Amino acid sequence: MPFVLKQSALLAVLALVLLTSSFQHKAAPRFWSYTVDTKKASIRTYFKNSKGERIDNLLALKSHIEQGGKKMLFAMNCGMYSTSYTPVGLYIEEGRQLSSVRKCNTAKANFCLQPQGVFYVRTDGRAGIGTVQSFSAKGVRYATQSAPVVVQNGKMNPQLPKGLQLVRNGVGVRKDGTVVLALSRDYVNFHQFAQYFIDQGCVTAMYFDGNVSQAYYPGKATPNGAPFGAMVAVVQ
Repeated sequence: MPFVLKQSALLAVLALVLLTSSFQHKAAPRFWSYTVDTKKASIRTYFKNSKGERIDNLLALKSHIEQGGKKMLFAMNCGMYSTSYTPVGLYIEEGRQLSSVRKCNTAKANFCLQPQGVFYVRTDGRAGIGTVQSFSAKGVRYATQSAPVVVQNGKMNPQLPKGLQLVRNGVGVRKDGTVVLALSRDYVNFHQFAQYFIDQGCVTAMYFDGNVSQAYYPGKATPNGAPFGAMVAVVQ
């Protein structure tokens, strides 16, 4: 009887050690990410072509860009869109505002989580992320609204819900202005998503969308032709 008790206790300890070890060595979520030096490559958003027709998907976007004599290095969906695929919230393309700011504050929709943000590219090519409240369209060539801002001043947004684990994509900006575009390869919650951008040295980061997210990344991520609203691409 005493030996049985000791043996049971030993087995319990070993089980606890193994369980703890599995948590400690659990692999970090995997991401496809593309780092953009805006001095060497252009980053911009796309929605419609010169005929006013929606570009529709990432593969069509690649063809559109190549027809213009340029190369698409990376692309993914950006912002959220309605059932008619029009951008939800602010959208600016080539300096023209095609959709207005939409302010809301409720935990019932990701787009309304606080703070709502705007990813923008200025006319000089510099990119940034600002809150809807602080954003100014002056000198902005491209912009897309989404939410929530997941990283502010290098720290995780304390208001983030953990939320469901989904494939998610978004954008981050480092202190030197370098842009990080990322799509999770694993299902992640908002905390894991934000932590990835912090680990990449981003001082600010914003969520684009989840569940439907895809990317074009030669040799790595291949889109399936699903339709999107606005998209963001790195072009050279």
